Amino acid sequence: MFPQDIVKWLRSNQIASYAAHLAASKESVSSELRGLGVEAETELAHFYVHYGPCSVKGWYELDEVDTIADSTKYAHTELGVPENFLALSGVEGQGIILYDTKSGAVFDVEYGQFEQLRAGVLCPVASSVVGYLRWCMDKGSPPNKSLERTRGR
Repeated sequence: MFPQDIVKWLRSNQIASYAAHLAASKESVSSELRGLGVEAETELAHFYVHYGPCSVKGWYELDEVDTIADSTKYAHTELGVPENFLALSGVEGQGIILYDTKSGAVFDVEYGQFEQLRAGVLCPVASSVVGYLRWCMDKGSPPNKSLERTRGR
């Protein structure tokens, strides 16, 4: 489902014990995603089932699937994020990664941009999960994501 360069990058970031954990938990991850309204055939589901958030090295630290619900609830209630978004990260530095369940687009939303998001005028960083992974891959691997985030881009 993913292009070979993305697969190679994700696999190069995985540690053996994490890959084994993912292999053993495919059903529970799929179930958690269904509970969040994410269908099995989506890029997001493919990413979480086969590679997991620890395989992404770059801009943000993504949440494990079992914490997406809590981060999403916080985003909806405290930040005013529309209901069609899932929070793929907690609030780090000065922003959050959001996945639009309607379009599949991924947004990097900084404080001060939530009104634009609600108005539908904020542009996503990628129109798909694969595009987001490519965005992360292109950003490289900063040694401390939270520190890097606060320094600015």
